[in-house]
Amino acid sequence: RMTVADIIGEPLDIHKMYRSKQERRDRILELMDRVGLNSEHAARYAHEFSGGQRQRVGIARALAVNPDFVVCDEPVSALDVSIQAQVINMFDELQSEMNLTYLFIAHDLLVVRHISDRIAVMYLGRMVELADAGEIYDRPLHPYTKALMSAVPVPDPKIARANKRVQLHGEIPSPLNVPAGCPFHTRCPYAKDVCRESMPPFREIEKGRFVACHLADELNSLPDCACFAFTEMPGSAIITLSVFQHNEKEHVDRKEFIYEDEEVSFTRSCRDDDTQPWLRHRFCRRRFSGAGP
Repeated sequence: RMTVADIIGEPLDIHKMYRSKQERRDRILELMDRVGLNSEHAARYAHEFSGGQRQRVGIARALAVNPDFVVCDEPVSALDVSIQAQVINMFDELQSEMNLTYLFIAHDLLVVRHISDRIAVMYLGRMVELADAGEIYDRPLHPYTKALMSAVPVPDPKIARANKRVQLHGEIPSPLNVPAGCPFHTRCPYAKDVCRESMPPFREIEKGRFVACHLADELNSLPDCACFAFTEMPGSAIITLSVFQHNEKEHVDRKEFIYEDEEVSFTRSCRDDDTQPWLRHRFCRRRFSGAGP
């Protein structure tokens, strides 16, 4: 069995990164302090620690060789929420102090959004979308990404009720026997023959944004005549906005407006003094031509 000092010091031993035992011990204690462990923990064994402390030991070991790039594979998945927050905040602090780049692999979408600058979405071992974090969450383009984002919990019940969950049907294929064509075509509601016949290229459709979907341009083009549904609240501007085709008016309890031939820009405000850009797309209409119920 190895003590915590031995676990953290193992990379130093392998790469011969010290000239004396005292230098080795000082480096180990420095790493422990950096990740929030006390020096008296050095002589203990891993089974004596909590899950969060064990994760800190692993992080200290990863930092021992002064890396520029760190692969974090599900680093907080086994931790409870409060400990997750502590570890994620530590990742942020270490990144600022040591100028680190993380490859952060996780299935918790809220954690991914908090820590990531750019996000890659994978399905059956293949990358289906890559973009800046804000773009992925606010305007997903791939059908699988849209389904994932619709499953993200929202801590506001009114907004959560207004959101439409994308339900996927069909069985997930085995990674050992991936179907021909697009791997997602067995569950995609928009799949066509081309999706079953050929693998879509992972192509750049906007600057810095990549999508692997034959139908990406078609599915994400603006409708010929768009309908915008939003909710007004006292002291606030628009808090929710949905775009519907004319035959998909599902939110009958919302005000609906149709614009023609004009670029329309919307903002969301949580308070009267807190307005931030929210949605800026070309809806290409000018004339106010009607209103719903």
